[in-house]
Amino acid sequence: GWLWRRMGGMGSEVQQKTPRRLIYCLPMRTLVEQTYSNVQYYLQNLSLQSANPDQPGYIGLCTIMGGSNSDDWVLYPESDAIIIGTQDMLLSRALNRGYGTSRFQWPFLFGLINNDCLWVIDEIQLMGSGLATSAQLEAFRKSFGVRGSAQTIWMSATAEPAWLKTVDHSIPYSEDVLTLSDSDRSGSLSQRLSANKILQRCPVSLEGSKEKALPKNAAKLTYEVISHHVPGTLTLVIINSVKKAKAVFEALQANKEKGQIKAEIMLVHSRFRAYERKCLNEQLTQNIDSDGPGLIAVTTQVVEAGVDISARTLYTELAPWASVVQRLGRLNRFGKYPRAEAWWIDVSDKDELPYTREELATARDILMDLEGQSVAPNDLPSVNLPYDPRNVIRKRDLLELFDTASDLSGNDIDVSRFIRDGEEMDVHIFWRDWDSELPTQALGVPLREELCPVSVCDAKEFIEKNDCRLYCWDHLDKRWQAVRSYEIYPGQVLLAKAIAGGYDSKVGWNADSLEAVKIIETAENQKAEQGIGDDFSALDSGVWLTIAEHSDHVAALLEILLKELEPFLQPGEAKSLRLAARYHDAGKSHEIFQDTMLRGLSHEE
Repeated sequence: GWLWRRMGGMGSEVQQKTPRRLIYCLPMRTLVEQTYSNVQYYLQNLSLQSANPDQPGYIGLCTIMGGSNSDDWVLYPESDAIIIGTQDMLLSRALNRGYGTSRFQWPFLFGLINNDCLWVIDEIQLMGSGLATSAQLEAFRKSFGVRGSAQTIWMSATAEPAWLKTVDHSIPYSEDVLTLSDSDRSGSLSQRLSANKILQRCPVSLEGSKEKALPKNAAKLTYEVISHHVPGTLTLVIINSVKKAKAVFEALQANKEKGQIKAEIMLVHSRFRAYERKCLNEQLTQNIDSDGPGLIAVTTQVVEAGVDISARTLYTELAPWASVVQRLGRLNRFGKYPRAEAWWIDVSDKDELPYTREELATARDILMDLEGQSVAPNDLPSVNLPYDPRNVIRKRDLLELFDTASDLSGNDIDVSRFIRDGEEMDVHIFWRDWDSELPTQALGVPLREELCPVSVCDAKEFIEKNDCRLYCWDHLDKRWQAVRSYEIYPGQVLLAKAIAGGYDSKVGWNADSLEAVKIIETAENQKAEQGIGDDFSALDSGVWLTIAEHSDHVAALLEILLKELEPFLQPGEAKSLRLAARYHDAGKSHEIFQDTMLRGLSHEE
């Protein structure tokens, strides 16, 4: 719909009123990757994919997620762009504290991502406090005013309009809520909505008051899973935490090594590098040989959304009702199995994390009432789910974020509480080798494929428990600097030496692993990190220019921008911009700037 309007399909008036940037916000990076691939496919089919921003009708396409922050679109604010990213990266930019970018880029990103843009926020049931932040930001844009149009669309199969009620944002009117019509529910979709799914309670749970109880109970659950697995099909086991999922996976592996099961076994969770995650996702979504032993996949919440798989048997730990509905959606998804089984595993009150006791109690009551019945989408009860965000950003909080300088202690305002709930806050760690005592700038920037999401708590424990070092890039001094555990905060990209361990390609992040981590081969020969003396938007012409020549170029580029953007400016602003373009370099004769320009050049240069 956005593309059709921006291309003039509904007339020039609608085209002008349609924001030039489409920002697609998703809670998980796997959803970002899938959405990017689909959009790229659509643009290629429409012959709208172009690598040249100067080409008429250019539509930029980029992803913004940990380790893959393509912010080149900032250089072309006059062009249409589709920006797909995780809520961490996008909301932090909308709050002027862009994760994964230097503070010098924050204002550029803040301005462009809050003006002349259409936000589409998908799978909102997984967003936590980030949902309330998105609603507040929409209210702030309307209150403070923006350039161009700025609107937000929220989407989910299990959402409640009341969730969007915040201090400054109202519940949407009924005419603004779009749902499936009766005609939408007919045809092939009808088969999915009425697919056979029978709910039963699993007699085994993973709870236990002692550390040794988890492996023992994991072994009991494994016996249940093996006994109900049907060869030639997928059995999906969804566990609420990575720790427990690993225990179940290890128990299944032990049974496979003893020859007690022939099915393939795999583990999928959020603590893998993107490189391994891609391989695991391909294995999970591939067609299973109906004549083979089948596949048993142990996963966490990462399969709740965006993973197009259809299991014959599902085991799931108790979760909030919205999450249970999403998990049931992975069972007999296409309606091709005449019988499919859903087994729910109870969770004790002391083991409720990452959820709340109240959420689990509500879901437990519903599941107990459905015992032995169909849990096809058409047969699920209508439940009004509450949403109580832990943190809600206010106007005064946003105004404080206009100051991008660090405080006297060198710290920045922490916006993580407005982006995700506490237990979900992550850093990204990557591994490299180097011979010197400290890592050098020559190591280059990390690639998305080599980044592993790790909770802040686990990263701190890794340093303290293993007496090893993690390094963070210092943009001021242009060097990698060792960080102490108390200096770690969400959104950081941290470097570890490969021999320090901490990662296993089969089980993902593993702080107890002391084996050297295998380096991703494509990590070699990457461009160097940036520092305060660098300009992320600089375009090197390859030759020296006089200030007059450079100013002519700037003035020419400004005219290109004004051709598209002048209608959004206030009277007199275009004149001020033209004046600024001519005089913005007047101070470049200063000796400090001259030293910056000449720094690093050889004597011959």
